Amino acid sequence: MPRITAEARLARRQDFVDATWRLLARTGWRDLTVDDICMEARASKGAFYGYFDRKQDVLLALLDDEAAAKANHPALNRATYGQYPPGSTWKPVVALAAMQEHLLAPWDLIQCTPTATYGRDKQVFRNWNPYVNEPMNLENALAESCDTYFYDIGNRFYSTDRDRMQQWAQRFGFGSVTGLDIGGEAEGLVPTPEWRKKTFTSDWDRAWNPGDSIQLAIGQKDLTVTPLQLARFYAMLANGGKLVTPYLVSTVEQPGVQGTESTTLRRYPADPPQPAGIDPAALEPVRRGLYAATHAVDGTSSGVFATYPVPIAGKTGTAEKVVPLPGYPADHLEDQSWWCGWGPYDGSSFNGKPPIVVCALIENGGHGSTAAAPAALDVFEGEPNLNPRFLALDNVLLQPHMASGTVETRKAMGALVFDNLSAHFQGWPLPTPVL
Repeated sequence: MPRITAEARLARRQDFVDATWRLLARTGWRDLTVDDICMEARASKGAFYGYFDRKQDVLLALLDDEAAAKANHPALNRATYGQYPPGSTWKPVVALAAMQEHLLAPWDLIQCTPTATYGRDKQVFRNWNPYVNEPMNLENALAESCDTYFYDIGNRFYSTDRDRMQQWAQRFGFGSVTGLDIGGEAEGLVPTPEWRKKTFTSDWDRAWNPGDSIQLAIGQKDLTVTPLQLARFYAMLANGGKLVTPYLVSTVEQPGVQGTESTTLRRYPADPPQPAGIDPAALEPVRRGLYAATHAVDGTSSGVFATYPVPIAGKTGTAEKVVPLPGYPADHLEDQSWWCGWGPYDGSSFNGKPPIVVCALIENGGHGSTAAAPAALDVFEGEPNLNPRFLALDNVLLQPHMASGTVETRKAMGALVFDNLSAHFQGWPLPTPVL
């Protein structure tokens, strides 16, 4: 959470006071909640507290950290136009494609080893974990992110149909824009044998080799995606197999005058989610594997999410990308840190609100478990309906003062909410409020 100045903090505190007063004047106080006040005082990007609108099956918010973008192409919206190798966040795509093509059953055991060798030239492909050597089913392989398990699947695709993995990826929305209403999207790249033939000139480069399918199976080599494409895919996993069309504009409103409410001039309803044609029997073991990734002892992000009271499911990714940096060779690789997932895991409402999807990318950030996963947890914690402390705030802060008290006391509730949110984000225990 970025630091803010004392002046900015006072301004944000006043926003909460003003928001509470507007709510009291408009709707009364009997059903007022912390969530209501936060929504009314929704902050601009980069402010102390931001409320992210969300609706089931629709992605409404894009996050782009302005604190880190001052010197590094600040006009580039990385959420929609940044193109990155997805690393292991791609493995659920491969798992679904393999099961749909009957190349894999979720209970099949594949030996997870430190290395695997493929091709006529006996090329060695390494696992990120050099100490593992045990048979794994799909759920275990997703939880522990076993590379050699997915190398085997990639080789199965190479040996049967070298386009089918990519065709399923395209069906899941990769390699094309998501349809975001404001435009400005990159398509990313899903490499195919035909693409290699059109792109390169030498016979060696134009050939599709075993290594192309094998590295594609772990989200590496020529593959690139945008964060929004990945978020859309994980929303599909969360909602039971339907692709959503993200949008930012829901209504056009004319502001009210002299305290009156705004007038809605036009509404833009969301496009209905479209079934992706996934067999539920294939989807469910992938979902279980992503839950194990956040809760099993050896899950790659269980150290971040296992003790969080709201059940979260998701996948880490550590993707190598050539990054030009001063003083480094031209082919220097940096790790792009990913975590994508959703919560609550079972899709049920939490505090009466639907689940949300979070996809975090930290450019040149290192491992997914140490950079992106904690950043994703910050987003979940910042969502009032997915943070148990926020639920306690309603009862501890507001209810004792709404049943009785003067108008001025009720107006002060906005400041009280802000002060206690400030305490929460600084890691303090929930204090006993005093008005």
